[in-house]
Amino acid sequence: MDGFNSVIESLNKDQEVVITVKDKVRVIYPPYMLTGNGKYSRRLGMCSMDIIGVCEELNRSEYAVFRFFRDCIVEQTILKEGNPNVVKPASWVSYTAYISKGIEKNYKHMEYLGVLKRVHRGKYMVNPYLIIPNSTKGLKLATEAWSELDGMIVSRKVEDV
Repeated sequence: MDGFNSVIESLNKDQEVVITVKDKVRVIYPPYMLTGNGKYSRRLGMCSMDIIGVCEELNRSEYAVFRFFRDCIVEQTILKEGNPNVVKPASWVSYTAYISKGIEKNYKHMEYLGVLKRVHRGKYMVNPYLIIPNSTKGLKLATEAWSELDGMIVSRKVEDV
């Protein structure tokens, strides 16, 4: 209370303190995440990717990278940061030299499998049809961004020919 009193005492004559009271809106996220099963989904409007099939294709290093990205997505969903499927690895505490090398060495194979794509240097997006965002807003953001990345890659390949 002393801090509040000192703020009030330090006010100028042309300043005022405004206090607003709002009801707390609490969004509870489930203790699980949605993953693709390889079947058609009305919510997605298309077929999801089979997460077990993808994990079978990954080597040990790629699997560690995939788990790192999954953990980042879970944290971003809890923190409600924009598009949950876009991850900047270097900004996370759990980012290690092993993960860094894993991304560097295995990115092309993971992109070929459709697991992730590079948005720009140091920022990656995990396929929203593989790890499906819990919120409808997050799903819409993620699927639009993924299709934009698909369009950019297709247009680059067409221009190169």
